[in-house]
Amino acid sequence: MNRAIDSYLPPLPQTGRQPAPGDSTPPSLLQRLRAAVERVTGDIFINDSDPLVSELGQLARTRHPRQADDYFALGDLCAQRTLNGMDLNRGYGEKAMIAYSRAGDCSSSDAAFARRSILAFGFWTVDVARMIGDAQVLETAAAICEMALRSPSLDGANSAAGQLREAIDSLRIQVSRIYDPEPERLSEEAERRQRSRKLTDQGQAMLRTQQMSEALNLFDRAIEADEANATAWLWRALALTDVARFDDALQSYDKAIELDATSYGAWNAKGTLLMELGKPAKALECFERALEMPLPPPIVKAAFLLSKGKALYALGRYEEARDALVRSDQLDSTPESVAGIAACHEMLGRDA
Repeated sequence: MNRAIDSYLPPLPQTGRQPAPGDSTPPSLLQRLRAAVERVTGDIFINDSDPLVSELGQLARTRHPRQADDYFALGDLCAQRTLNGMDLNRGYGEKAMIAYSRAGDCSSSDAAFARRSILAFGFWTVDVARMIGDAQVLETAAAICEMALRSPSLDGANSAAGQLREAIDSLRIQVSRIYDPEPERLSEEAERRQRSRKLTDQGQAMLRTQQMSEALNLFDRAIEADEANATAWLWRALALTDVARFDDALQSYDKAIELDATSYGAWNAKGTLLMELGKPAKALECFERALEMPLPPPIVKAAFLLSKGKALYALGRYEEARDALVRSDQLDSTPESVAGIAACHEMLGRDA
C-alpha cells in the first residue's frame, strides 16, 4: 500500500517539456561574450548554485533564437526544487514562475500553455501551504503567487488571475490568525487552538520522517487541545493508514470531513483508502464529492478523475470509467490514464 501522506499531497504540476536539441555547431564569439556578460551581470538561472539549473539556464539564455521548451524545462526543474521537506523555497518558486513566463514570451503559440503552467504551479503552492499550515510557508506561497500575478503571461486571464488573488488573500488571512498582535490577550480558547496548530505542525514533521508513533502522539495531543482542528484529524488519519489501523483511520477521516466538508484532499484520501480496502462503491462516493469542491487546479482535478475512473472500472461500469479517464487524460495525460482508457475499450469490446 502506498504511504497515505503521498496520496494526499497535491501532485506537482509539470509541463513535461524537454530542452530543445543542442546546436550542432559551437557557439559563436558573440554568443560566448553574451554568456560571459550574463554570468557577470547576475542572470538568476546561470548563477544558480544548483549545477543542473545553471547549465540549463545557460543553454536557454545563449541559444538564438530562444526556445520555449528550454524555459518550460527550466520551470519544471525549479518547481521540483520548491518543496523542501516541510518548507517552500521562495527562490526556486519565483524562478519557476519567471521561467514559465519567459517560455510564453518566446512564441505566441506557447503563450496560453505558459499561462496555464503558471496558474497550475501557483495553485499548487497554495494547496501545499494550506496543508502544512506554517505561517512562514503560507507567506512564502503568497509571495510566489504575487510573482505569478506580475507575469505578462497572465494578461487577459482575468477570471483565473482573480481566483489566484483571492487565494493569496486567504493565505494572508490565515497568517494573520496565527500571528496575533497581542498574544497576551489571547483567550483560553484561542490559546488552545494555537497550541493545537503547533502540535499538528510538529506531528507533520514526524510523519514526514516516518516517526509514526511520535506523529500519532502529537496529533492526539493536538486534538485533545482542540477537537475542532480538522487538519489534525486529517493528518491523524494519514498516520493511522500508514500503520494499517484502517478502521481508526476511516473514523478520523469522517471527523475531519465533518469539521470541514469542503476539504477535497480529505475526500480523496478517504476514497483512496477505501479503494485499497476493496470498497470501490464507497470510494466512488468520496471521489465524486472531491470533484464537487470549488477551484481544484486542473492537475488535481485530473488526479481525482483518474481515481474515479479506477473505482468505476472496479465496479464494472466501463463506459463511465472510460469517460472519466478520458477527461483525466485531457487535463493531465499520464501512463495510468492511457492504460486505463485502453483497458476500458478492451472490456467494452468484449461486451459488444
